[in-house]
Amino acid sequence: MVERENKWLTLASPEGEDGLVDIRQDARILNAVLGSDQSLNLPGSENRKGWLQVVDGEVSVGDATLKRGDGLALENEADLQLGTSSSAELLYFDLPR
Repeated sequence: MVERENKWLTLASPEGEDGLVDIRQDARILNAVLGSDQSLNLPGSENRKGWLQVVDGEVSVGDATLKRGDGLALENEADLQLGTSSSAELLYFDLPR
């Protein structure tokens, strides 16, 4: 089993390399499970768009607090960090501009 706590795990990619789901699009889908009081850098979206979806729990990104079901659109962002006060599961969609 692949360890996925407190780091990003790629679920799907353009060419399905390394056994990933092949989506044949210029996009990636990533997943992270964060424990309580953890932080993680968002994947860079410089020259890209991104969508962060909170599957479960609550996270903070800058001044925003996101709860289960919330999403956040990103464009040309670099070095954003998210944090949790309790455990959370996230999806991140890395998309073309």
